[in-house]
Amino acid sequence: MKTKYILIVSVMILINAIVYSQDYIEMTKLVASDRAADDRFGTTVCISGNYTIVGVRNEDQDVSGENTLEYAGSAYIFKRDESGIWNEVQKIVASDRETGVRFGTSVSISGNYTIIGAVNKDEVTTGGDTLTNAGSAYIFESCSQNPVNDPENIIENGDFETCILSPWSLYTADWLGIAADAVIVNGKSVLTPFSIADEPQSWHIQMNQLLTANQLALLEVGATYELSFDAFAEVDNRPSIVYFGQDGDPWQIQLIEEIWINKETETYTFDFTLEEIYANMRLTFELGTETTWAAFDNVSLVNKTTSGVYELSDKNDIKLVPNPAADQLKVYAEEGSKVSIYNSLGKLVKTGVTENGLTVFQTDELELGIYIIRVQKENEVFSGKILVR
Repeated sequence: MKTKYILIVSVMILINAIVYSQDYIEMTKLVASDRAADDRFGTTVCISGNYTIVGVRNEDQDVSGENTLEYAGSAYIFKRDESGIWNEVQKIVASDRETGVRFGTSVSISGNYTIIGAVNKDEVTTGGDTLTNAGSAYIFESCSQNPVNDPENIIENGDFETCILSPWSLYTADWLGIAADAVIVNGKSVLTPFSIADEPQSWHIQMNQLLTANQLALLEVGATYELSFDAFAEVDNRPSIVYFGQDGDPWQIQLIEEIWINKETETYTFDFTLEEIYANMRLTFELGTETTWAAFDNVSLVNKTTSGVYELSDKNDIKLVPNPAADQLKVYAEEGSKVSIYNSLGKLVKTGVTENGLTVFQTDELELGIYIIRVQKENEVFSGKILVR
């Protein structure tokens, strides 16, 4: 019997030796793009599929390499590309980062989610209730690599789903010793002031989107616009100002509103009539009066005058869908109606005739801007404007 047990053990050892005798080959060595002495990159690591996360508990700086807080901590996401090369794709820090919390002490990644521990964090999720070194963990969701753009929204990256702040930018009155950070957390832009002036003013800290020439071309004087966005904050009644208008002297205002943001997410909506278009314009959120953070999401600026279905006739028998148009425009009208589209210079750019009550134009071939459309049926002519974007 003893011989039998020895034989079984010997076979098991042999099998294990065969199974685990495979050699692991070093594929690459990862380091942080902004590595520094004593960061402790690699404190914790985790890999899932083509992604890996590395914790750096002693890292001092935010995602922009500024706002130094000793041992605040961070984590780095790396992705393996089709050729097998691992590339750093994102640096992650806590939205409420503080000195000594050691964010990145523990990390894990699975599917679209990652969790990062901050072993020395003192406060609960809403701030306050401080318990020394109580610890906390933060869950992050991966951002969309192929965001769906709303063709009616003039604002770009208003949902922050790509994890990239651009084309938004952070402004601080740094000559007054003011510092702040703007990061994307779970598809939301979180703006955190670190220091404010002795006599703080709202404009000292801003998140701006400067409109491009293409965005300016979509604006129409006299049209009614709806600005909407979601917001929540670290504390209730967190003051902020939203501004839309001229970028630069004399700062002509098209919309300015003071708002108070609460801890629960709320949707804010403002309507205004655009009275003038300037060579330089911007949308701004100002938060320079307090050091508590605020988050924004789903920022939208839509022309309500030309949004969705546009009807040319009082009888509702001529419809343009959609307006604004991105890829194509459908014109619904009486059988045999002649449809003509002219650019802003009056040049005829497209014509068509309705068949079975419909004609379709490919508008992705046109330059962005306002066009005049004329629909002629029998002895009547109907005209209107369409927006191509």
